[in-house]
Amino acid sequence: MSRAVAAAGWRLRIEEALRREELRLPVMPDIVARVQLEAARRNGSAGSLARVVEADPGLAARVVKMANSAMFAGLCEIRDLTHAVGRLGSGMVVAIVLGAAARECFRAAHPGYARRAHDSWEISLLAAAAARSLALRAGEDPEEAFLAGLLHRAGEPILLQAVPLLAERDGEPVPPAETIGPVVDELAPVAGATLLSRWNLPEPIVTAVRFQNDPAAAPREDLRRTALTALARRLGEALFAGEGAEALTGDPSAAALGLDEEAIAAAAPEAAAGAGELARAL
Repeated sequence: MSRAVAAAGWRLRIEEALRREELRLPVMPDIVARVQLEAARRNGSAGSLARVVEADPGLAARVVKMANSAMFAGLCEIRDLTHAVGRLGSGMVVAIVLGAAARECFRAAHPGYARRAHDSWEISLLAAAAARSLALRAGEDPEEAFLAGLLHRAGEPILLQAVPLLAERDGEPVPPAETIGPVVDELAPVAGATLLSRWNLPEPIVTAVRFQNDPAAAPREDLRRTALTALARRLGEALFAGEGAEALTGDPSAAALGLDEEAIAAAAPEAAAGAGELARAL
């Protein structure tokens, strides 16, 4: 059986599993849900949000480390969690907590897909930093863009864990990453949007993840946000491959956002540096 035929068969099986809601979706960690609720409270404060975060010392350390990163550092180093939350803002704290949870999902990939999962997480970090930088240049919400960029591949670990289970169920060998890769690229946005919706993320972020492969198909009110996620993903992929911003020349998402080649070229080194900071924090 050729690789193309095998991939087509797997595409049908995964589509059916998605349609029937048979795929196992990661359960949102309790600490993430509590951070989301506190961040959404109208009368919440940096202090009240910090008290929720400090229940998980590991997350608290990540928040402080991120507050002192080059992306957010002020005039002095922060050691106090409340001050760190105040510097980052509630939206970025939620993003960091969600990112830590997503990181664990990528680590749970089948051994045969470990390299793919690792590389996808690296690209997610690059895309998150790229999205924030591009959003600032395009006049979009940088926190929302950052979170969409960070979680744009959230569907991948779901599929990479589902394929071996489906193979075992049907008495077949686990297909190689080269066979399943194009199928994951195509269907992961749907799985990711399903997960993020289940985790109660804002609908614009869910939509941006769902339509990242075809931003023009997104609802009119979400076109720019979706184009931003798609552009950040492409820039992240280019940087990961050792390419520069020139790889995005003529990108329709850049045109939709009114960003020229100079703006994307300026965002590229910021994305690379920011991804490094994220890797150390998450």
